[in-house]
Amino acid sequence: MPDIHYDEMTGVFTIIKAGKYVIGYRLNIEGIICGNRTRLYIDLNGKKIAAHDIMATSRNDTTLSFTDVIQVAQDNSKLHIANEGLDIKLSSLAEIVGNISIFGLI
Repeated sequence: MPDIHYDEMTGVFTIIKAGKYVIGYRLNIEGIICGNRTRLYIDLNGKKIAAHDIMATSRNDTTLSFTDVIQVAQDNSKLHIANEGLDIKLSSLAEIVGNISIFGLI
């Protein structure tokens, strides 16, 4: 069984084994709807453990990249990334508007 499972229906990752993990994610955005600032955060077992502000001051497409190292203290932990604030308009020009990678550290 892999150490990380992704549920496509809920958008939740299950990290099977406790340990340190690197999370890298990228978004291609066109802007923020009805404003110029919002925030993405990582939720681990119902607690916000990392957050990143997104500020879009122009209407040009922008690629955003974030990397976090997290400590997962318990087996079968639930992790998801969510937007806390205004809606993000994803790029209409990019073929791939976002991706995420999670891997364990030894």
